[in-house]
Amino acid sequence: MIELNATKDRFFSLLAHDLQNPVYAIISLSEFIAENFGSFDKREIEDAMLQVNSAARGIYTLLENLLDWARLQSGQVVCQKEFVSLSKAVSYAIDHYAKAAAQKGINIEFDQEHDFMVESDLRLLSSILRNLLSNALKYSYPKSSVRISLSSNNGTPQISVTDYGIGISRRHLQKIFRIDNELRQYGTANESGSGLGLILVKSFAELISAEISVESKLNHGSTFSLRLLGKID
Repeated sequence: MIELNATKDRFFSLLAHDLQNPVYAIISLSEFIAENFGSFDKREIEDAMLQVNSAARGIYTLLENLLDWARLQSGQVVCQKEFVSLSKAVSYAIDHYAKAAAQKGINIEFDQEHDFMVESDLRLLSSILRNLLSNALKYSYPKSSVRISLSSNNGTPQISVTDYGIGISRRHLQKIFRIDNELRQYGTANESGSGLGLILVKSFAELISAEISVESKLNHGSTFSLRLLGKID
């Protein structure tokens, strides 16, 4: 019981941490726009609204992860497998974050040897890919790039997401997918970074019979690799 309460306390601390920055950004930016609207030109209004939109998207992503986490803890996440096109799943994730990438001037590259049809759960797989891509964009420097590769690793399909951003120190790598991870790292545009998305990535990967791993070097970026162990059509 003590351990369970500690986990809950930790979880609510993560939520508060993640919500604080985007909520404050929306409040301060909306107040600034309202007070200075008459002196803004069209470009300045557009820039300000894009910042508000970015903060709101951050909250929406957090709420999606929160709902997924709640379902996971209550045993409501059911894995419903079907044959899924990995190429299409990656493309959907890229489309989902196209605007966010454009706002930071980040180019998303997608390299694939060929498509794979793998027995998996499309909803859970999509959540994993969105969180990995969101994480890569968050810690990438503006006007850099993120590379997604779809390849075969000893006959097993593998999706790798590589950024060239701030990276992760060696001492934090071992706990990167755990709720007791102490790493609290803001993104390159001051985005919140509690790590809740990566915790879901690990849990969902196990549900769809996949393995997640990470390689990273401080100030040189990170590569997260997802190996899909399901049946291949």
